[in-house]
Amino acid sequence: MATGAHGSMLWFMRTMIERTALQGNMSPLHTRDVDESYRVLRGEVTFYVGETQVTAHPGDVVDARRGVPRTVRAESDCARWLVMTTVSSIGRYADFGRAVAAPLDDPYAGWPSADEESSLAAICAANGIELIAPPGAVPAEALNSHELAAA
Repeated sequence: MATGAHGSMLWFMRTMIERTALQGNMSPLHTRDVDESYRVLRGEVTFYVGETQVTAHPGDVVDARRGVPRTVRAESDCARWLVMTTVSSIGRYADFGRAVAAPLDDPYAGWPSADEESSLAAICAANGIELIAPPGAVPAEALNSHELAAA
């Protein structure tokens, strides 16, 4: 439990949520303010955590430390995995799962629309998720892209 804006109390729950995705679909590149673990149930899933890339199979577990950029890509049709995480809103976390989509041709060009980005950012804020880039971006590329943009 923590204190939120205006002294309101926030409750956090440790939970496991199942995710599914069609082959090639990815989550937006993001960070979390909590550690997470993923366990593949069916198919093959590639996890990009920081500059590490891990292709996992049924039974494999992948950990992502808080604050480290991450995304996932389904490598096989109808991949399934569990996410062990901490949330303050299970509904909003489930909504974030719906943002898994086909990668954009150029994810570093930005979101398709400002409305889409702001709507997803509002969903993410409830659970300490910070958006970095749309589906298709991976951490190592995003870091290089941000460095080049700053130069």
